[in-house]
Amino acid sequence: MNYVLRKLNENCISMNQFSKMTGLDRSGLFKLANGKHKPRLDTIKILALGLEKIDEISWKEHAANIQQEINGNPVLRIVGEE
Repeated sequence: MNYVLRKLNENCISMNQFSKMTGLDRSGLFKLANGKHKPRLDTIKILALGLEKIDEISWKEHAANIQQEINGNPVLRIVGEE
């Protein structure tokens, strides 16, 4: 979830705002951010779609980076930077 938090921070979006944008429960989002829960695939898609609304980068790229981070692999390429 560091990837999601970093993207929210870069775009000056609070967790509460993101919760409202995505329709995810605020407490569930905080539990994900604190590492108390692992997101399911449908939750990853919702997170990625929310990030797409913020920075207009494909949700599929966001989802791949979130999944990569969850699997313990570092995100080697930052979306939007070349």
